[in-house]
Amino acid sequence: MAFGNLVRLVVVKHKVEAIRSLAASQKLLDHMKQFGTVTSFKFMRDPVTNERTGLAFVSYLQYSDAEEAIRTRLQTVSGLPEPHNTIDVTPKNPPTRCTGLVPATVASARAQLAMLPASFV
Repeated sequence: MAFGNLVRLVVVKHKVEAIRSLAASQKLLDHMKQFGTVTSFKFMRDPVTNERTGLAFVSYLQYSDAEEAIRTRLQTVSGLPEPHNTIDVTPKNPPTRCTGLVPATVASARAQLAMLPASFV
């Protein structure tokens, strides 16, 4: 496997209504553990309201575990109430090839910044 295709961190999009308790959080964690050793599990919160945003980040010890987790994008978590038991699992950063070149989006952003007057930068 090429280095640029390695993913260990996945994003889990979930329904906030389904994950209101510690027990429900544990069910989601247990679901993600079926793919491998989880090294980090964190819910994102709104910085102003401190409410959960519906995103969780899961890190795996092995790249192959994360790849297994994202193999099926839409998954059903047993034990969570329907219809809120479906989660969407994606890589945190979509895999890209490691070319050593600056990605086009970064190069484009730099070019746009270079065009701004000095007073704006």
